[in-house]
Formats: sequence, structure tokens, C-alpha cells
Amino acid sequence: MAHLGGVAAVTSLVLYLLWRVMFSLPTAPADQAAAWALLVFETLPLPGMIMNTVAWWNLDSSAPPTEGAGLGLKVVVLIPTYNEPAEVLAPTIAAACALTPAHETWVLDDGDRGWAADLSRAYGARYVRRDEHRHAKAGNINHALGLMEREAAAGAEAVDVVAVLDCDHVPLPSFLSGTLGWFADPEIALVQGPQTFYNGGAFDDDGITGEQGLFFNVQMRARNAAGAGPFWCGSTALLRVEALREVGGVATETITEDMHTTLKLIRRGWRTVYHHQTLALGLAPATPGQYLLQRRRWGLGAMQILTLEKLWAAKRWMSWRNFHEYLNGTLWWLEGVATVGAFAVPALALASGAQTSTADPLVFAGIFTAAFTVRLWGAKRLMRRQIQWPTAFALRVFRIPVGLACLWWLVTRRSLEFEVTPRVLRAAGPGGSSQRSSWRSCSWSRGSSSGPAPDWRDWCRGARPRPRRRRRGPGCCCPSCCSSSVPRGSGPRSSPRRGATPTG
Repeated sequence: MAHLGGVAAVTSLVLYLLWRVMFSLPTAPADQAAAWALLVFETLPLPGMIMNTVAWWNLDSSAPPTEGAGLGLKVVVLIPTYNEPAEVLAPTIAAACALTPAHETWVLDDGDRGWAADLSRAYGARYVRRDEHRHAKAGNINHALGLMEREAAAGAEAVDVVAVLDCDHVPLPSFLSGTLGWFADPEIALVQGPQTFYNGGAFDDDGITGEQGLFFNVQMRARNAAGAGPFWCGSTALLRVEALREVGGVATETITEDMHTTLKLIRRGWRTVYHHQTLALGLAPATPGQYLLQRRRWGLGAMQILTLEKLWAAKRWMSWRNFHEYLNGTLWWLEGVATVGAFAVPALALASGAQTSTADPLVFAGIFTAAFTVRLWGAKRLMRRQIQWPTAFALRVFRIPVGLACLWWLVTRRSLEFEVTPRVLRAAGPGGSSQRSSWRSCSWSRGSSSGPAPDWRDWCRGARPRPRRRRRGPGCCCPSCCSSSVPRGSGPRSSPRRGATPTG
């Protein structure tokens, strides 16, 4: 059905454009300029539709090698944090410390909070802080990489792989055990998993997968192909330390360090893969302000990458597929400008008084509606039904300021600062359950490396933890998952974080 949908979407637009050219364009010289301008504008979606149909024709959900997965690798789970409250941070630390196989968990606190140090040690995690808080999250991770290098030089075991989790992303038991097998291939530098969010009632919640379900369930899976590969989306990812050191660590030149670092890895010949399995559960932006703040940061960071890496000329060191994906993925953030044009161009053509079509108005409306309906039907099937058109259209209009901000930055090139998206557990809204209540109903039954796990709820009340009796059976990591594993591609509403930058 996806193949049929892609062909139907492209065919409907082509047939509509042919009808416009052959049967509806005016012949009067005074009208032709406006008529052709409108026709060119109507043609703009066609190249993207064709490229997306080709790119999304087949989706890959390959599993990594499992025999001896992760054997001999020293792994450190990194949890960067800045100003998030204990009720957000504690579940992530607890679940990370309980992961298998054997590993270390480091909490990278850029907020210098004493309670975070106590909380980390209580669960068996290592607390790491730095004196100079430069380059935000990228600098925080680079400081940890430098610490690992110095300790290895002093005789400690060298770290092979780092797993990065945003502090609100609670890992499931399969986070390491299900992904380390990819590193049996010495050319792989990055394993990226989907970012799945549990907070129903989030701003982009459409009742199914959220706005970014398309990105993680279709676009990223489609990148598991020859000459392509996913980019690092900031969280729910594992990276080979050797590869990071080869490119100078995490990129600090832009505010979207994850995508920029991936480009540096690709330039050096490293490969990236996508692991399509729910590996962690996190918090999506809950308010309009949080949503716009996050999207604005992603968009402006994409503009920085576009200009700094000169992506329009990157074909000399990229495959054709990666060239299309990254150039299209960065330019996508100018969609707000295109949205304004979608309203302005027809309005200007109408206001000019020029005749843009010789067809009867009812005939024109019927043909346009039929073609547009088939196009939407086909595109939704090509996107594996991972989009809800009413929500998508509404959010596109809402994101207009993001696109205009990106255009303005291209003109001014002013300096940018990393802005952290607030992460707070909030009620889900009428009829929904409170995340706070859901987390408090979750029993942390698995012990950390230092003994039975304490009750994290005490930290949220400002008290020291009290040890809990270890129970038998698998631990529950969140209200949506009470089993030891989640089938590949399943789980609560999947949507990115990062970034995810949609390319459709």
C-alpha cells in the first residue's frame, strides 16, 4: 500500500499540472506572467515528492548481531543534566544503573547541584562536574571524554563505547543489550534508536505517534540503506569513542552538536545505523512555548550547519543519498517561509486582477480538490500512516515563526546560544493521568551496583533516600512498560526529540 500511495501522490500532482498547462492557462499576454508564476509555485512540491517516494520505498529494521554482543567492550552511559528537577533525573539514573551488561553510569551535572551528586552516588552512578561550563551539552560530554582519556593514560581500562541519554529519557532493559552487537562492525561509529515519549497531552500529541512519529518510524528507518545512515539525535544513542576522538570530540561550533558531529563522522568515513526498537521513554515538550523553543533551536542549528559545512557543495565528500538527506533536512527548517508563500502567492495573484485560469470555477475546484485528496491519501500511505493531516497542518502554521527566524539568521548571522528545553513532569490534562502520579506508581525493584535501589520519590521531597527491599522479577521503568523488553518498533507514542529534523 505504501508503494501504491507514493505512485498515486506523484501521479495526481503530475496529472493536475499537465491539465493546468494544457487546458487552463490564459493566452492573453497581460495574464501570463501571473498565471505562470502561480503554476511554478504549484510545481514546487513535485521534486520533493519524487525524492521521498524513492527514499521511503523500502524501510529497513535490521537487527544487530546478537552472538557475543558487547563482549569485551567497556561501556559508559552518559546522562548530561543542567537544571532538571529530581523527579525527572532520578528515574533515568536508577534505570541506567540497572542496565546489563556490566557498564558504568556517569551523571554529567552542569548545574553543580549537591543533591544531584548525592542522588547519583545513592544509585551507584558516578557524579561528574566541571569548572568551566562552556559549549553547553557538547562541552559537558567532551569534558567526560577528556576525563576518560586522562584516566586511560594513567592506567585505567579504556572506554570503547559511550551511550548518551537525555536526563528525561528512562532507558528500558534492552537499551545496551539490544544495541551493542552493532559495534561488531568496526566501521560503525553511531547507533541511533528512536525517541519515544510517554507524556500523553504533550503539545504535539495527535493521539497516535506525535508529530515526529514520521521521522523515527519512517525516515530514519529508510536511511538504513547503502550510502545513507541516520544522524545522532542527541539521546538514545551509542557512539564509538575512537570515532569521536578522531573528529575532535562532540562538535561545539553549532547549537545542534549531534547532527553536526554526525557529519564530521561521515566525512571521516565512519558509518551510522538505526536501531528501530523502543529503547527509552522520555518527555516531549508539554507547552507551546517549550515546543517553539525546541524547534527554534533545531532550526537555527540546522542553518548553522548548512552554512558552516556548505552543504550545497558537500557532494564531493557525501554519497548522493546522504547529500539529499542532509541538504533537504536542513533546508526543511525554512518551511515557515514556504508556508507564508502558500498563503501569499495565491492571494497576490487574486489581488492582481490577472486571470490565472481559463477553466470554469466549478471545474477548477473539482479537479483541484480531487487531485489534492488523492495526493494526501497517497502521501499518508507512503508515510505508513505516521501522520495526522489536521495536526500536521496546524503545527506547520504554528511553526511559521521558526522558519522566519531561520531566514533572519541567514541574513544577520548573529551568534547563537544553546537554550535548554524545560523538562518538568506535568499533568496530562483532562481525562489523562498525571506523569507525576504515574512515575510514583512505578516500583524500582532492581538494585544498582552499590546495593538495593533507594526510593527516588524521597529525593523529590528533598529527603535522603531510604533503602528498599529488593524484589524478585524484572524492574518497571515507566508506567507504559512493565516488562523486560519491548518488541522492535513497538511502544508508546514514538516521536523524536531531535530533531529530529523531518525531511518531508
